[in-house]
Amino acid sequence: RADWSAVGAITVGLAVLAMASGDIGGDDPPAGFVLWLYVGIVTVAIAGGLLSRSHDAYAATGLGFLAGLGFTGSGLAARILPGLTPAQLWDSPATSAALPLSGALAFALYSLALRRGAVTEATGPMIVMQTVTPALIGLAVLGDQVRVGWELVAGAGFVLTAIGAVALARFEAVPGEVPSEPRR
Repeated sequence: RADWSAVGAITVGLAVLAMASGDIGGDDPPAGFVLWLYVGIVTVAIAGGLLSRSHDAYAATGLGFLAGLGFTGSGLAARILPGLTPAQLWDSPATSAALPLSGALAFALYSLALRRGAVTEATGPMIVMQTVTPALIGLAVLGDQVRVGWELVAGAGFVLTAIGAVALARFEAVPGEVPSEPRR
């Protein structure tokens, strides 16, 4: 079936992206990074609140997308934590608070997405966003690298993943067919 092909495209695309990953940048984020992390969390929360009121056929996909961005915040917050000892967490309250806040937000949005649509409809965009977005931010802002000579392969993995996620959402959400009550 077409939906299994889309799941396969996402899986292969993400595997290719993982194989193409190179060295991780430094642990010290640039100035203002934590502020932008919180701006992202608030933006996702507002968008999630608005989308949760929607009765559109693609609401589950959108909520899954936003859940993936919420998990992006968790991943980025964990990435820039100075350490995991109580003293290190105490010295970094902004970062250590961003981790559970964005994780709780993502969990709530994903739960809403699952109530609105099929598992694949909510999960596909979530997995893509929670994987690809922090990778792109790592490359652009945190100094991460792609393996030498793997730039085109990484690009192909990204495109394959995106195509699979869009196809999966398209196959699962049938326009005009919106449950009047959340699925159980």
